Amino acid sequence: MTTKRVRNHELEELSLAALRFELPSKWVIHDFRKDYGIDVQLEIFEVDGFATGLRCYGQLKATDNAAGEDVLSLDRDHFEYWSAHTDPVVLLRYYADTNRYFWCWLHEVAWSLKPEAKYLSVTKFLKPWDKANSPKSIQEFLEQRSRVFTERQLPPFIVAVRSSTTPFAILVEVANALDDLKNLSVFQFEAESLDSTAFEVSLLPGGIVCSYLGFPGVMVEDIDETTPSCIAHTILLLVFLTACRYDRILVARPLAKSCFGLLRKAAGEKFFFPLVDSLIYAVGLKDATNLFHSEPESEEPEVSNALFAGAAYVAAQRYGEFDQWVLMLREELAGSTVDAHKAALAYSLGNALSNKGQWAEALPMFKLAAEALPEYFKRGYFRHEYGAALFENGMFAEAAEQYRAALALEPSTRLHYLLGDVLFSAGEFSDAIVELDIALNAQLDEGDILSANLLRELCREFVEDWKITHLALSSADDGGIGVLQSLSAEDLRDLPNALLPFMQTFGADALFNFNAGHVALTNGQHVLAAYRFLNCAMRQRFDSEAWALAVGSAFAAQDAVLMMLATTSGYFFVKEKLLVDFFRVTQFSHADAAERERLQRKFAEIVYTSRGNSSQKPLTVRFFGPDSANVFEI
Repeated sequence: MTTKRVRNHELEELSLAALRFELPSKWVIHDFRKDYGIDVQLEIFEVDGFATGLRCYGQLKATDNAAGEDVLSLDRDHFEYWSAHTDPVVLLRYYADTNRYFWCWLHEVAWSLKPEAKYLSVTKFLKPWDKANSPKSIQEFLEQRSRVFTERQLPPFIVAVRSSTTPFAILVEVANALDDLKNLSVFQFEAESLDSTAFEVSLLPGGIVCSYLGFPGVMVEDIDETTPSCIAHTILLLVFLTACRYDRILVARPLAKSCFGLLRKAAGEKFFFPLVDSLIYAVGLKDATNLFHSEPESEEPEVSNALFAGAAYVAAQRYGEFDQWVLMLREELAGSTVDAHKAALAYSLGNALSNKGQWAEALPMFKLAAEALPEYFKRGYFRHEYGAALFENGMFAEAAEQYRAALALEPSTRLHYLLGDVLFSAGEFSDAIVELDIALNAQLDEGDILSANLLRELCREFVEDWKITHLALSSADDGGIGVLQSLSAEDLRDLPNALLPFMQTFGADALFNFNAGHVALTNGQHVLAAYRFLNCAMRQRFDSEAWALAVGSAFAAQDAVLMMLATTSGYFFVKEKLLVDFFRVTQFSHADAAERERLQRKFAEIVYTSRGNSSQKPLTVRFFGPDSANVFEI
């Protein structure tokens, strides 16, 4: 017999048994030990057995170490996992040598995890478990939390300002500075309040923390000024941001409307984006814009205005005010007479419209921005976005020019891929292969890898199979149906040779490729059909029928490479519609249920075993001021 019970399993059972003894008899322990980072759920019942509806989670950590010699580190992934839970999580450390528990709330510990740290040693935060008082402390905290969340909170809102290191006299000065602010009667700030309050501000040696019901709110470190008035203004900002984080509009709105100037000053550049986002959440896009523009111009108005435009656009998207944002930009642009301001507005409008896929309207906005401020052409991000608008409007040569200029200003792997994409669409197949090879030999994100591989294979087919390195764009009348129908039986027997003169003229036309694919499919030339349908699909990327016919042709040809390229790229662009049209327009339209299930499994296998296709890219907002660039990942 080789099976052996390991010590960790014994410790788990011992710790759970000990926990049952330490908790009130009416409490219920739900065992969750198969979960990731959550071992138990504690459900609170009164002494008389009545349910309270209160609960929290528990993470059990058992050890043979002595409490005085213990070292326990928890990783960042678990802290993020615990903070995502709607109910709080308590850490329960069991010491087997003494049969004792120590404990702490993990949301209280999380504050000490530095931004760059991957782990946090939590032993110093643990406090001895007291069978009589610790359960009572847990229940009282959960009751207070439930009460504040469920009951409507009315002013004045009490904010407790506390510190274990700052002299009490300074705390009083800070609280007085806050209470002296005009039009802020909805708040009452108390130094070292003994009462339990929803908002608590803690002054630490390295910064200031604002929490809500003990949960993480906002923390600021390395404060430049430490005068009572400066600290007071920082506290205002942290209370405002924390109130927005926890949907306390009655708290946030009066702060935003009466103290915006102080909030703006306290936010500086570090908290600019969170401030704008929270401001729009609290008072709406229009009022937030009016508040921002009512402030005196900053020392760097171009940077400030540009940053606000970027942050407001993101917030407008988040809070369903995109149409209002576009309308406001249009109105302000119509009345703008200063070139720099007009350029910033036109660029913001072009950026917003392009992100919504409204390319025809976006293109003239990018042109207007560059006309009003030619300096834009010296910015790589503008060349990139202008090139995208040109590409989406079918102006491939102009788009290639912009991408090449962007590469010269800000070289990037993705720009090589995008340039390769444009060159494919422009019929410059040899040049496209060069750019795509550069991109594929570097690091692309998952969706771009799929497209880049397919584009390179389509360019290779033109260069090697058709001997076409350059192809002027030309559209066939009626999509080439007339010339294709005129092919004789002898032509059809050697279809590639018969198609060659037409490919040399119309090979970059999406509709011609689609119709040529049908001719090839009808004549049993499935590989040729797959390439033609793929050419159509890559020129009309959301044409699910073209993708489906490409997959069906590759499947019929038993060409594994083409089927993988067609399936993964098609799914990336049109998602589940690929399968719908596959069973509608291909030879499998009459497949029985068993055959359909088999094919669906095959699709899933191809899609999910290939390199991923659901990468969610962050929005990068870049604005150039007089002296430097500001880059923000959102």
